[in-house]
Amino acid sequence: MLKTQKNFLEYLKTLNQEISKYEIFENKENLELIEMINNQELIIPVIGGFSAGKSTAINSFMGKNILPVGIRPETALATEIRYSKEEKIEAIKDDESVDLYKIDEFDKIKEKADEYKYVKLFVDSKNIKNIEPLILVDMPGFESPIDKHNKAIIEYIKKGVFYIILVNNVDGTIKKPILQELHNLNNLNREFIVVLSQTNLRDDEKVQEVRENIKDLLELELDYNKPLLLADNNAKETFEKIFNTIDPEKLFESLYIDMLKNLYLNIIDNINLAIASLSKSKEENEKSIKELEESLVELKKEKDKLIEEAKQNYSSSQVTNVVNQVVNEILLQKETLSTTFINNGSNSFNRELENIIRYSLTKNLKTTIEDISLDVFENLSSSLEQNKDFLDPKIIEQITSQIRDYVSNSTKRIQSSLDNLKDSNTMKESFKKVFAVVAILTNVLAPVLELLILALPDLIEAFAKKYMANKQKQKIEEAIENQIIPKVKSTLQIELEKILSEQIENIIKAISDEFEVKLQEKKAILEES
Repeated sequence: MLKTQKNFLEYLKTLNQEISKYEIFENKENLELIEMINNQELIIPVIGGFSAGKSTAINSFMGKNILPVGIRPETALATEIRYSKEEKIEAIKDDESVDLYKIDEFDKIKEKADEYKYVKLFVDSKNIKNIEPLILVDMPGFESPIDKHNKAIIEYIKKGVFYIILVNNVDGTIKKPILQELHNLNNLNREFIVVLSQTNLRDDEKVQEVRENIKDLLELELDYNKPLLLADNNAKETFEKIFNTIDPEKLFESLYIDMLKNLYLNIIDNINLAIASLSKSKEENEKSIKELEESLVELKKEKDKLIEEAKQNYSSSQVTNVVNQVVNEILLQKETLSTTFINNGSNSFNRELENIIRYSLTKNLKTTIEDISLDVFENLSSSLEQNKDFLDPKIIEQITSQIRDYVSNSTKRIQSSLDNLKDSNTMKESFKKVFAVVAILTNVLAPVLELLILALPDLIEAFAKKYMANKQKQKIEEAIENQIIPKVKSTLQIELEKILSEQIENIIKAISDEFEVKLQEKKAILEES
């Protein structure tokens, strides 16, 4: 266990011991954080195209040729690499049940790849042990089937805390799907480092030329200023350099320090409230309690009102805006799409189209969810700030300040630890209230993309039959605009409105619940005083 992790747990346990002496202080949030910190893993996905050499690089770092290389894209699965003296493979199904395999039985897993969500590889490797608690993940390449790639990407958007991006130097540049993925990671505040791989396949002069071009592109597109590392077919040294730059202690601290600060400030506020209430008369405190009770009633009314008006105020207009952004992105890329179709066929066209849609959805849905969340917060907080004649205004100020931070910093909130809480039903229920932009975003993305993956192939197949023989670029672009885009637009409009509406209701409930918890805490303190 990391020193930071131990320190956080020790701090929380000591805090819990202290506040449990006093009935007026709640320790539920404290216990939740202990559970989250205990179960947090530091996942490091390795992302790249199908020929970027991810598996070869990880094998080189492990010192063992275990991960299959050069396999068919349709059999690729995300593979978490973990240290163990007892070497084995665990293949995880959608229902979280596990099939066990021997270390050399990847061929058997390939035959049943459709049955599994991801794989855990337990390997006796000194280098894998040395980087603990960091966990490497070999991700499916971008040429993998769209549904499998999407599931892996969405799963590890939630889980990943740092990403290694491999770019094949033979490509000469960063392909658009990879660049879009980097934009997504940037938008979600995820750290990453880029590696130019397969450098042994070109002479040094050409490698340096490609390196400079990619550095310029990364700086222009992403304001990326980290060194661009090089890796040949033996990537052991490169990976060691990467892990020397990652400080697991700081990485872990960044995940939880804001939550711990907010918890601390809340406890201090409650202590000060308890002290202040002791200097007041019983009658004065009773008036404050009455106002807090009124605040709780107002909060419920405002929550019910927001939920009732959510579809009108948020869902329809926001969905239309997001869908229009997707359509605009496809229109901007229609020339690229038509070229992909002419040169590489309908499968590549489908994959390119899906990448464009996912990139646009990720970017615009994140902004939409953040805007809605802050708007919900403003509505709920303003309803509490009205008509408070006797209640100390600092109480409401403190509550709103803490929840504003809670909402504003929600992109950083951790959800990956929830996957490890299968046996704790009480904790699982309480964690459902933990609001996180990334969690909500992935809850929307996954079903919408899955539906598109089911809806588009038939359309694209008919499209391919009509235009494959007659490869006129202009006609293909017109067909994209008049046939593909309307189908994408109608599918997104219907499904996004339905799914986002449900998530907006969750946002309203989550933020309202936070206000309610804080108000109930203050009320309990005053009642005890």
